[in-house]
Amino acid sequence: MSDKPMTAEAITLVRIEQPFCNRSHGVAPCQASGAPCFNTYATCTDRANYQEGATRDLYFGLPGQGRPADDLYILPLLASVPNTSPARINVSGADRRANPLGIRATATITFRDAPHSDFLVDPYRAARSYDPLGRGTFWSKWDRRNRFGKVGMTVSIFEGYAGQSLADMVKRVYLCDSIDLSGAETVVMKCRDVLSKASDQKAQCPEVSTGELVADLTEAATSFDVSGAVLSDYPASGTLRIGGEVMTYSSVSQTGGGLLRFTIAQRASDGSEGSDHTAGDLVQSCFRFSNETVDAGLAALYQGFTTIPALYLPVSDWAAEASRFLSSYRLTGLVTSPTPVVDLVGEILEQAQAFQWWDEERHQVRFSAVRPLVDPPRDLNEDAHLIAGSVKVRDFPDRRVSRVYVYYDPRDPTKGREDEENYSRLQSSQDLSLEDAEAYGDKSIRKIFARFVNSGAVALETTARILARYRQGAQEITFAVSDKDGDISVGDVVRIRYHRLQDDTGAPDYRLWIITSRDRNHAARRVHYTAEDATLAGQLLSIAENAVPDYVGDGSDQFGLAWISDDNGFLPNGGAGMTIQ
Repeated sequence: MSDKPMTAEAITLVRIEQPFCNRSHGVAPCQASGAPCFNTYATCTDRANYQEGATRDLYFGLPGQGRPADDLYILPLLASVPNTSPARINVSGADRRANPLGIRATATITFRDAPHSDFLVDPYRAARSYDPLGRGTFWSKWDRRNRFGKVGMTVSIFEGYAGQSLADMVKRVYLCDSIDLSGAETVVMKCRDVLSKASDQKAQCPEVSTGELVADLTEAATSFDVSGAVLSDYPASGTLRIGGEVMTYSSVSQTGGGLLRFTIAQRASDGSEGSDHTAGDLVQSCFRFSNETVDAGLAALYQGFTTIPALYLPVSDWAAEASRFLSSYRLTGLVTSPTPVVDLVGEILEQAQAFQWWDEERHQVRFSAVRPLVDPPRDLNEDAHLIAGSVKVRDFPDRRVSRVYVYYDPRDPTKGREDEENYSRLQSSQDLSLEDAEAYGDKSIRKIFARFVNSGAVALETTARILARYRQGAQEITFAVSDKDGDISVGDVVRIRYHRLQDDTGAPDYRLWIITSRDRNHAARRVHYTAEDATLAGQLLSIAENAVPDYVGDGSDQFGLAWISDDNGFLPNGGAGMTIQ
């Protein structure tokens, strides 16, 4: 967004993209007759011919506020500036109270309800036998007309300045979650970010199968019939689970009686136990990862089992990130029962040491590995950037780790994911010195059940990363900057100079911090950030040549270089030398 003078009037607009039928009432192919509908599915009287077209975009603003440059019909029914809460990433899954996918962004929007002429929302208002301005109120009518489609509607919040076009404003995108009309004269709409679609009740992998065995099945049988399903309910070939047994099948066809007939390739596959089964037992389709890259596995979950539109999933960017930093991670394993997508994504992110978040201003689900710093960080200091009084530093000792255990290579995919005895291998990294009475005095164990990992090298890399980063817990910093410095994004790494950040000698401690949340206050022209200490994540460095000046340590040294320390391991300023990992 372009800079504006301090005298510019800040404005906020809300846009609701209402689904709208592109048919005309009573005009073929629409066969409706009688009083016209409102071109919404809830009011349609010929639903067989309902066809959703372009959305009907409704704009809402605060009464009396300035207008954008665009020629828009704006309903002055916005009661206050929307209350938003930003998304927050969970780096390394360190916050065990939250899913590794992090915390979702939300918005609460309060509207006024008032009489309305039905302009724009009723395409047939001129043909009505009543005056809509004298009948009911906008939101009560709108809620009734959109009772089927309101949840999940796209809601955008625009923040900019009077006279500015919408294209130049900051736009944040959400989905409508609920509408509460219980207030006397107000309506409250609650929204969530697009990534929350991975948490929807129907977003499960694999999808629930409804097929049932027609007859008893012996342990030796290699074909069987299934009722209560159609061909499209199962892949042409794949893997099934019946009770505690997993089996692969080479084909499925439909019999003359409408049943499905499966031809089995292998009984008791994937380490499961074979057994007899009884007529009526559920025949559940399974989902398999077969040596997938992390990005491909995530894309398969989002694209195959959620309703997140493809335009929000920049999978090519994910692939580039995974190729550069997670090339050794491969996903192999079987999901044998319907599992929430959000849980599967969380598992993958934790065991691959990566994170994802909804970028509400770029309108994308972004992806990043927990990785060493490669590019120069943005430098922030109290003199030029940090707003006075906004900086707070907080310790999180509960995230401390002295032992990391990764259980991997599961024996039987039908057993519980957190059943330690079901894993054939265990990899650990430990720092027992942290448990001494002179240090923290007790153990702090983190267990990861990596059912999609079967490589010891990958498991070791995961344990080493976590232990290196969280052996002394985590530290978090919150701060605010003005709009001019507010282009820092979630996932970026910054280097902060703040007078309360000191080393053990009292010298300034130039530390790296990864941005975990970003919250823009448009009216105050500030951006508030939360960041986690990323110093122990390390950097990718080259050893400095002899001609490079000696290390100073005040932030002026050339980025991307490591300086050789003295025989005692110290740099010229007395700081510890670099360590090769």
